[in-house]
Amino acid sequence: MLKANAGPKEASLLDMFKGEEVTDFEYVDISKVQMFFFTVAAWLGYLIVLWNGPLSTNADGALVFPELSTSIVTLVGISHAGYLTIKAVPKTPTTP
Repeated sequence: MLKANAGPKEASLLDMFKGEEVTDFEYVDISKVQMFFFTVAAWLGYLIVLWNGPLSTNADGALVFPELSTSIVTLVGISHAGYLTIKAVPKTPTTP
C-alpha cells in the first residue's frame, strides 16, 4: 500500500528521497539517493565536456554533440537497475 500526502501543501523536496509505502514513507530510501547522485554526476560530467569542447557540425550543418562514454552509460544503467530491483520488492506486508 502506498502512502500519499493529504494535499500539495504537505509535500517537501525531501519526499523525493523517502520511501513510498506505508512501512517506509518516513525513512530515506538509499536507492533513490544513490540513483539521484549518480544521475547528477553523469549530467555534470557531460556538461563539463560540453563546456570545455567545441561543438562540431555535420555535413548538413547540424550540431553534433559529444558521444556519451560507455562507462558513464553503464554506471547510470547499473544505478537505475539497482533502484528498480529494490522497487520490485514489496515492503508492506499483505494479508492473504
